[in-house]
Amino acid sequence: MRTISFRDLQTQIQDHYHNQRYRAAFDLAGRYLQTYPDQAALLYYWQVCLLASLGEIENAVQLLEQTITQGIWYAEFLLRQSPALQSLQEHPTFEQLVQMSQRYQALDETNRYPLLTVRPEGCCLPNDQPCSMLLALHENASNARLCLDYWRTVANAGWLVAAPQSTQGMWKGGYVWNDWDAARQEIIRDYQSALEYYSIDPERVVLAGVTTGGELAMRLALSGDLPARGFLAISPEGSLFEEHDNLQSYLADMADRDLVGVILIGEREGSERRTILRKVTELILEAGGECRLEVLPGTRNAADSASDDQILAILENIVEYSA
Repeated sequence: MRTISFRDLQTQIQDHYHNQRYRAAFDLAGRYLQTYPDQAALLYYWQVCLLASLGEIENAVQLLEQTITQGIWYAEFLLRQSPALQSLQEHPTFEQLVQMSQRYQALDETNRYPLLTVRPEGCCLPNDQPCSMLLALHENASNARLCLDYWRTVANAGWLVAAPQSTQGMWKGGYVWNDWDAARQEIIRDYQSALEYYSIDPERVVLAGVTTGGELAMRLALSGDLPARGFLAISPEGSLFEEHDNLQSYLADMADRDLVGVILIGEREGSERRTILRKVTELILEAGGECRLEVLPGTRNAADSASDDQILAILENIVEYSA
């Protein structure tokens, strides 16, 4: 079986769903369960929704029960409010499945670490020379552990990599940053915690993220809520780009801050996205900040295509930048 990225798999499943090819989508999700075990909760959720869409209510409930009894939980609002699961609400066992899921979620929360870090061996501890720090923000429907894996090679180059964990759970292993105020408070707390436990050069702190994590990194850097040297946003997505007024509110004092930003996208992500992000870059420059848009030739998604060397070079350029 040809291996595809999980982003491409998600796109294919959603395309099948929107075209009402529910069986094809169900089979496709099932074929990649072994390939992406870290995404099992989402793949099973899709399969339950697809069985419900096919009218196979008993099969959908049975699969949901098998999934939850493995310890894979789903947020209560997702089970109760998802349009695809409305046909399951009156099933005799549905309510007890919701309650079982809540118990597993509560158990998971007691074992959740708010901040995960990785650092070069023998470096970045209190008596060591200060390290550069990458504060890496996971994307929506993901988690700090997967985020840390994505950026791990940065630590091999001498950086401390710290990945805050959102508390806004959707399913086991799938967390979001939808509540901006809560996200802001949590990330600032985790940043301050890192300053207490590690030796960090405050002039060499970069915020970074992929897709929605990239948008959040931009928000925090542009707002000045975290004193970062700059940001790296890879294929960023989110409400910050939907209206220019959203962005303008972050740029009022940009000329007074020495901030450097890089937005990295794939050439085939779409001309509309490139146009929007090019305008975002121009607005930051007009406000007195330093920002550039980099496009990876021939690539559909920069998140899956950017090499470790490219990412490291960009990060080093950010912290070494001199106007």
